[in-house]
Amino acid sequence: MLYLFQVTVCWACFYALYQLLYKRETFFQLNRAYLLSTLLLGILLPFDWSSAWTISHESTPLPAVYLQPLVVGAEATGTQVKQWSFDFKYWLSMIYVVGASVFLLRFLGALWYLYRIFRKGRVAKQAQYTIVETGKEHLPFSFFHYVFWGDFLEKDASAKNLILQHELAHVQQKHSIDTLLLELLNIVFWCSPMIYLYKKSLKTVHEYLADAAVTAQNSKKDYGTILLRQANSGTSLALVHPFHSQLKLRFAMLLKRNSSRWAYLKYALCLPTLLIISVLLKAQTDSPTFTIDPYGGAIIGTYKEYKTIENTDTVTTFHPATFEEKVTIVKSKDTIYFNPDKPAEFIGGQAELFKLLGATVKYPQEARDKKIEGKNVIQFTIWEDGFIGSQFKIKKSSGNKLLDEETANVILRLAYNEKESGVPYFKPGEKNGKRVATEFLLPLVYKLESETPKQLPDKQ
Repeated sequence: MLYLFQVTVCWACFYALYQLLYKRETFFQLNRAYLLSTLLLGILLPFDWSSAWTISHESTPLPAVYLQPLVVGAEATGTQVKQWSFDFKYWLSMIYVVGASVFLLRFLGALWYLYRIFRKGRVAKQAQYTIVETGKEHLPFSFFHYVFWGDFLEKDASAKNLILQHELAHVQQKHSIDTLLLELLNIVFWCSPMIYLYKKSLKTVHEYLADAAVTAQNSKKDYGTILLRQANSGTSLALVHPFHSQLKLRFAMLLKRNSSRWAYLKYALCLPTLLIISVLLKAQTDSPTFTIDPYGGAIIGTYKEYKTIENTDTVTTFHPATFEEKVTIVKSKDTIYFNPDKPAEFIGGQAELFKLLGATVKYPQEARDKKIEGKNVIQFTIWEDGFIGSQFKIKKSSGNKLLDEETANVILRLAYNEKESGVPYFKPGEKNGKRVATEFLLPLVYKLESETPKQLPDKQ
């Protein structure tokens, strides 16, 4: 659902720019390209392409150690929670599926309707198009290279010829491809209000293009008169281009003077808009990174089997004869392996790790009060000596800041306790018979339930 919201926001930004700057310009082909390209950009931009690139080209594997999730319940705080709770995400997903199914059936029904009238009509193939005489009362409409011609009120031969030219313009410019794309996207993004605005605007641009093709060789006055005469005629089928569509806007555009060439400069503003949207999406999707101490390393390279981090530390020396104190900054590089020959493991095994975590994790009070649940996956480093490393990050966010911060604090507490006791919690991993630093993944599930999870130990 977050993705649908992000797509809607992207479309809203692009569409607002179209309404403010481009809608009234006579650059119809450019407006068509703008609407189609921003429609696709809105779908693609929310994806994290940087991570996809890293996976496909660097082939960075996940750490070898991945535990079963530890379920953190509310019983640790003694709070009573009802056994039944409304699963908002589930029902929201069900509503989405039902809506998508309805629009899919509507789309298939429209195709079936076209197929029926095609089968019942008289087909006459021409050089670049096919006429289908339906024998029904409706204005002509087009779908791909078919022009469906019915019985309608217009009897003047020249007027019929202009209407046919209009429909042939739709056929030649392949407007049905755009329409079909919009209908398919409408099935997936039916809950986004922007898809309906895009459909309406793109159909209007299609009509502008067809009108422009006709009036390039015919009188605008005669053609406009025909438009007004057909104001209450035609079909409203979504997949086709009926002649009467958007008559008021089309008539106004016929009377409008061509836009100045300087108006092309307006389209350059879509580039900073694209940049702003990209930056905002990047800021929203970046996973939070937490550091145990101020001398945490920064990743400077990623490889198939390991990554290299650069550490900075300070060394203070004191000369007893001169009473001089000297502070030296020392930099070093460490190698962290993703898939060692022998992964790091908690001393005492998984059961003891769950016991320790059960005593360490604290379900945030505010999250419990608001009935917030979620799952985190945190990645951290186990050094060669078995101690928890200086850098870790949330690999999978729960979608809630409270739970993300608590997961980070769990590792902070464990690292602090290690330093205080001087005893590591883990046996380090091994590579080629040597102890090495490795990555470790820990899943935590925050779930409000009435029974204490089996993984958690009984409190004394």
